[in-house]
Amino acid sequence: MSQHKDLFKKMVELEEAETPYVLASVFMVNGSSSGKVGDKALYDENGRRIIGYIGGGCIENRVAATAKESLQDG
Repeated sequence: MSQHKDLFKKMVELEEAETPYVLASVFMVNGSSSGKVGDKALYDENGRRIIGYIGGGCIENRVAATAKESLQDG
């Protein structure tokens, strides 16, 4: 839990500012990945990573696009 302390602090800041965000969390890994189960990241309405890490490459791009779409669609 302590590894996510800064991320949770940022969530509080975003909530207080009523800023929309997406919390992404790794819950399963198949094959090789730099992201590990339990890793978390926050994304803004433009799909930019605010803080945290869930893995690089294809998964990062896919999650960013999904975060952007989710916040646009509600």
